[in-house]
Amino acid sequence: MKAAFSIITTSIILLNSLFTTSAFAADIILDNPLVDCKQTPNISVLENYPGPDKVGKTNNLRQLTGSGFVAGGINISIKGVVFDTRCQIISDALVEIWQADSNGIYGKEADKYFAGSGKTYTDNLGEYNFLTIFPGAEDKTKAPYINVRVSHPSFKTINTILFFPKHPKNANDEKYSKIISKGYSEPEATLSGENNFYFNIMLPGKTVYREF
Repeated sequence: MKAAFSIITTSIILLNSLFTTSAFAADIILDNPLVDCKQTPNISVLENYPGPDKVGKTNNLRQLTGSGFVAGGINISIKGVVFDTRCQIISDALVEIWQADSNGIYGKEADKYFAGSGKTYTDNLGEYNFLTIFPGAEDKTKAPYINVRVSHPSFKTINTILFFPKHPKNANDEKYSKIISKGYSEPEATLSGENNFYFNIMLPGKTVYREF
């Protein structure tokens, strides 16, 4: 009887362990920002776009190319995945970003060591990443944000804005409020670790696969 009871007890413990492990794994998947696939708000006109020929040529905005000096401010990373409307990853998409410096200033008056803009392409997993600084708000009525433009020969170009999660100025920002009023979910990046932000982007259209 003791042996049978021991076997039953062990089985129950193993079953509980299995369910606990499965639930934990599910939580990891649900909490993973890289599986977050939702429609991205498209903004027709974004301010302060430098132009395709003047956007920085690297994904590191913290310093000018070839310079040993780094711009002032809090260093952050921006990462994400580019999807189509079926949540299929898109490789070789051009991702461009531009933003204010840590004092909320654009252009020639900004921090002289800050690139202000940059670009990169998504890899074979649809992922992109940037190194930059946390942008300052342009004025008291605006939240800090980063402008994002994504293009690909097979898809329509999208212009959007990355806001930072739970920032106290988001709710009163005109652009943020306008996006919410159009029925989109909160256009915020997801914080993953200290100063690491994930921002996934959905391009309008579907990936066309070759038939063999």
